[in-house]
Amino acid sequence: MHNTGKVAALVEIACETDFVARTDEFKKLCHEVAMQVASMNPKDVEELLNQEYIRDASKTIEQLVKETIGKLGENIVVRRLSRLSLGE
Repeated sequence: MHNTGKVAALVEIACETDFVARTDEFKKLCHEVAMQVASMNPKDVEELLNQEYIRDASKTIEQLVKETIGKLGENIVVRRLSRLSLGE
């Protein structure tokens, strides 16, 4: 849910094991990607991955995912996304 309370995002992000899915690093990535979707309203996963990260314009969402892969040592894939907004 975005800070305004009027926009929500749902993302499906897959990893290989439950162990990684429970880590704070993976949960943080999921939160950040959902906030990106809520803020920037990409039409699909490809557009999302190519967007500049809202918290650091020097990197893309794809780079953010790759950084997390490097930290956790496991494949991570953004599979799908959905954005809901009141009044749209």
